[in-house]
Amino acid sequence: MQAIVDAIYEEIDGLYKKTEAIQGVWRRAIAEREFNRDYSDKRNIESTNYEMRVEFVGFSFRVRWHEVRFVKNGNKTLRLIKSIAVPESGKYKASQFGKAQEWELLLITRMEDALSEIRYQLKHLGKAHNAVVWASKRSKQKIKTIEIKHRVEKTNRSIKAIKESLKK
Repeated sequence: MQAIVDAIYEEIDGLYKKTEAIQGVWRRAIAEREFNRDYSDKRNIESTNYEMRVEFVGFSFRVRWHEVRFVKNGNKTLRLIKSIAVPESGKYKASQFGKAQEWELLLITRMEDALSEIRYQLKHLGKAHNAVVWASKRSKQKIKTIEIKHRVEKTNRSIKAIKESLKK
């Protein structure tokens, strides 16, 4: 049974690498958009309203979108983040991004085409993992489970870092 769990981890880790690549494309597109923004035009209020996050959860991970807003509180500007629930289907709908500008909605839709398949696979790999773990307990076989944070290296390249590299 340990071999089955290890194979499931290998699949999840591969999906994580794909997700990191997709998130890298998203970060780069946002960074380039922000880097090329024309600040001299006062009518240009374009900003990013959504953020893609990859979060470690036990032996697996999840990918969610968050709405980002900046509000004034006295002289301070606060950054508020609200998570958008992942639909049962595993694919976000364009209607969930009401504050997205046209370019941002196109980018999110492009990312979701790839991410929804990954979410679907993760859902079923998670079910398989749990079934094997419960079966091993019933048969009194020891299985070593490993959290994803101990199996993969998390990439923390920020949009800010990408913008800095664009300056060079």
